[in-house]
Amino acid sequence: MEKEAETNSCDSAEPKPDGQYKETVDGVTWDYKVNDGQAIVLKGGKKTGNIVVPRALGDHPVTGIGNDAFNGCRGLESVTIGNGVTEIGDRAFCWCLNLKSVTIPDSVTSIGNGAFIGCGRLASVTIPDSVTRIGDNAFPKIYEDKVEEKPAWVKEEVNRILEEARKNFEAKKYLNALVLCHKAGTLDPGNLDVDWLEGLIHLEKGTLETEWDTNDTITACKCFEYLAERDPGRRAQAYFYHGIAIVRWGNNYRIAVENFDKALELEPGNELAAKFRDICRKCMEGYTAEAQNDLNSLLNSIRADYHINLSLNQILPSL
Repeated sequence: MEKEAETNSCDSAEPKPDGQYKETVDGVTWDYKVNDGQAIVLKGGKKTGNIVVPRALGDHPVTGIGNDAFNGCRGLESVTIGNGVTEIGDRAFCWCLNLKSVTIPDSVTSIGNGAFIGCGRLASVTIPDSVTRIGDNAFPKIYEDKVEEKPAWVKEEVNRILEEARKNFEAKKYLNALVLCHKAGTLDPGNLDVDWLEGLIHLEKGTLETEWDTNDTITACKCFEYLAERDPGRRAQAYFYHGIAIVRWGNNYRIAVENFDKALELEPGNELAAKFRDICRKCMEGYTAEAQNDLNSLLNSIRADYHINLSLNQILPSL
């Protein structure tokens, strides 16, 4: 059962047992829950203008912003998150169409899936070094034709971050590399090098390891499909890697063959693409253990570190 109190200071409030509560702080009513002495925001009463997420509610430190806490608050323009919050939940601020700025403190370590998706006016976000997890589609995708010219320091900083991400990737520190990619992407939305590096990371993490992850494979497919549309200079490579990701995601040989064919039209000398295409065609004609073994052998051949490093050198030579 929810309880309600009016206060301008949390210092005098008695600690509350676990449960859900309402509290008004400086004229703003908050729905929150207490769990093990910590408060998690469930819903913010103010849905327009500027809002500051308090550091404490009911004498309990605020450590989280719950899933969907501000989902669809179209009048919200800026958010300042109090220091002490460690987690921003899934879809916490999604579809806040007029949100222009958000301040994330150094205490935050996790940003949930779709946390800011649909916030089309959110030009950039500074992600602190404390963040170790950024969920899928956490931030809006701003395409190249909507991005204004960035100052020189942005390009230098993005290149520095991408170089650090690449080193983490090569050391198989995939999470670190992806966090750095997200940082680079928020500084320079539409930077295709960021999408390339993310795609290659998800490809190795999701399809080239022994224990592959379907979510990573799907993300890799989306990255390379997007790059095939947006990056004509590296379109052949995008088709090639999209084909590989498709094979490992769901063995959809027809779509894989289409991608390998497109890669070969642009780059006839790609012997590896030709081998993948031919084996996938055999699987389409009639699945056999021999064809599947041949396909697995090819996938194993590109699992080696040298191939990934070669891919990076060819596709992202500037990093």
